[in-house]
Amino acid sequence: MKEGFYLRFGSVSKKLTSGFFTSFIILFLLASVSFGQTGFPFCGDFADDSNPLFITGGSARVDDGVLRLTDADQDQSGYAYIDIPFPSNFGIKATFEMYIYGGTGGDGMSVFLFDAATQNFAPGGFGGSLGYAPRNEIPGLTGAYFGLGFDVFGNFSNSSENKNGGLSTDLTYPNTIAVRTGGSGFSGYNFLVAKTTLAVEETPISLPLNEMFALNSGIQGTPRVTNPDQLGYRKVYLELLPNPNGNGYLLNLEMDINNGAGLRRVVIFSNQPYTQSAPENLKIGFAASTGSIVNIHEIGELTVEVADQEGLENPVTREFEDLATCAGQDNFFEIPADAIDLPNENSTVRCLQFYRSLEEIEAVLDDICLQGRCRSDVLELEQGVLRANGNGVGYTFTPSADFIDQTLTVYYTIIDTYGRQSNGSALNLFIQESPNPVNIKFEDFDTETNEVSICEGESVRMEAFGDDLYSSFKWYLNDVFVRETQEPFYESGFPGAYKVEGYTNRNECFVVSEEILISIPELPEVTIQEEIIACLPEEAPNLLDYLEDFDPDSFDYRLIGLDGETRIEEAIDSVDLPPGEFTLEAKRKGLECFGPPSNFVVNYVTEPLMLAISYQLMDPSRPSDADIFIDDEISFTFEPNRTIVETEWDFGDGTTASGLSPSHVFGSRGEYLVQVTALDEFGCSTTDEITVVLDLSYRVMIPTGFTPTQFENRYFRPKVRGIVEMELLVFNLWGNMVFQSNDLNTEGWDGSFKGELAPGGSYVYKVKMLSVDGEVFEETGKFQLIR
Repeated sequence: MKEGFYLRFGSVSKKLTSGFFTSFIILFLLASVSFGQTGFPFCGDFADDSNPLFITGGSARVDDGVLRLTDADQDQSGYAYIDIPFPSNFGIKATFEMYIYGGTGGDGMSVFLFDAATQNFAPGGFGGSLGYAPRNEIPGLTGAYFGLGFDVFGNFSNSSENKNGGLSTDLTYPNTIAVRTGGSGFSGYNFLVAKTTLAVEETPISLPLNEMFALNSGIQGTPRVTNPDQLGYRKVYLELLPNPNGNGYLLNLEMDINNGAGLRRVVIFSNQPYTQSAPENLKIGFAASTGSIVNIHEIGELTVEVADQEGLENPVTREFEDLATCAGQDNFFEIPADAIDLPNENSTVRCLQFYRSLEEIEAVLDDICLQGRCRSDVLELEQGVLRANGNGVGYTFTPSADFIDQTLTVYYTIIDTYGRQSNGSALNLFIQESPNPVNIKFEDFDTETNEVSICEGESVRMEAFGDDLYSSFKWYLNDVFVRETQEPFYESGFPGAYKVEGYTNRNECFVVSEEILISIPELPEVTIQEEIIACLPEEAPNLLDYLEDFDPDSFDYRLIGLDGETRIEEAIDSVDLPPGEFTLEAKRKGLECFGPPSNFVVNYVTEPLMLAISYQLMDPSRPSDADIFIDDEISFTFEPNRTIVETEWDFGDGTTASGLSPSHVFGSRGEYLVQVTALDEFGCSTTDEITVVLDLSYRVMIPTGFTPTQFENRYFRPKVRGIVEMELLVFNLWGNMVFQSNDLNTEGWDGSFKGELAPGGSYVYKVKMLSVDGEVFEETGKFQLIR
């Protein structure tokens, strides 16, 4: 079992078990190793894309040591922002190398600030709006506060495509740097000021002729320029200083350029008022786009920091008195409030860092990126391991047992919200011997049992034990102190997680047990049909047929008659219910508290359900005792002795039906077992059956004579049923054929031959027929023509 211990200092104590803390530290170390940057200053060299605080979208990506916003392809758009809020009251300063090259001249890129409280970030319109302003039916950037456009093509500084204000309505101003204010949706994003960096002639909005330059560094085929001494180098210095005379900021924008005559600094804007009030916190981002003409847009060597450095002060830390720690275990502390001063407005402790010496601290204070970066929060020493918790002033010391009764001196600093770091102060840690581990168990239960369930109103006794002489015990329920005892026992009936602190008289250390749990489980509810009908008077119903979710492994059940007699408890799965009223309830195994009762009644029917199935021909013209053929439609019915609410028929040939009196055509010879299952008004069901034998597929009746000169019996033809094909031939006694027909619907021979009535006497017929089920019928015989 892993044990933790606590040392209280001042008014704050941090309570975690060592197992939990170890897991937390591992996760934090993984984050620290991969993503050391946690605030401002932000120093991005874009060595890889692993920093989760740098959010990209569209075509933007970290690649080849730069942030690439677009390729030199048509209709591209990309954006990125640093997901770190910074307080607006001290302004912001950003420097970065700007690479616009390798294309045909469009569109440009933007730098923007937006409200850090924005929940669902979305860029604005692209094209000439550069991902910041609205564009036609696309709203502007969410939470927008400030937009600075490096407008190579020239549309960001005009009012086309639904932008608000500009140098003109639709004229383009290539190589223009323009500023737009904040906005929301389609409102705001107003044009404020612009400066043209490369114009045909000098104008009030252009740079002096000797300072003009193109925003892009080269056309198609030119490479990225990263060397300040090479033609085409561009670096941006953006600064928003708090306005001492009103709201908002003073904007300063300068650029380093190399147009072939060496590196020089060009001032774009100097103390340009930006009077819009800023939200409490801001975030910074970048966007770029291309259209039918294109460029690669990239930034590199990005540094973002607080602008008003002179208005900021370094935090102050102080040495404080020795802390007693316990060897071999995690000791949890917080730097006390009176040991830290945070002089900067709205500042908090961003990270706590430990060093072996003051010289290590001095080595990082002059480097803005090292100073602002929260480095690894673990300091491993021979005497033990110090770990900051990664946020705020909490930390852990795990001393080695080899240095008992010794004092370790280390140094600590803090970094505040603005990236300002304190000078180092000493931290003295005295290492003591730790108590042996303490454990906790439930009395009268196995020591391995770490959770016990009880009923409401019951209690259970707990016992603390271990291989040490503990002088007292402090008991906690859900991390809240509840009682201190001298004896190692505590009894409680409240549900929750319990642990105990074991104290010894040797020193101020104490150890903490792992947790054990008391639970009061929810009482089980049983669901059973409210009325149970015994459908057979001589057969009692089984309770399980009407009980939902029966679980004899987890629950005990109790069946009680309304007379108070308990009928059954554990063998409920074998109960046959007599008539009467009952109550059923359940309890969890091992507990004695039953859940709410469910009432139900058992009733018996006086006689079983009977159906009396029968059938008859559907054709009313045929007598009830007529032969039934395979193609006859047969009606089925039954005579129940009670009201029926549902029926299901099975005709024995793979077909089924419902209803009280369905009809059916079998279509082939055979013996069919027809069954009907019916459900009555009480929920009782039964099945009745009848056998239908069909062995007649056809019938042929051939007359022995006919009278062609009379009104009736004028034609000679066989009478058939179930025949699908027929050939009829008639011959005289000399063998001459006098009639022939292959028509099943023929009227037959009318007694004439070659237009004359044939003489009376004997004639010969010959027939060949095919029945519905494929049987062939052939017959030859004589008949009389009677005049």
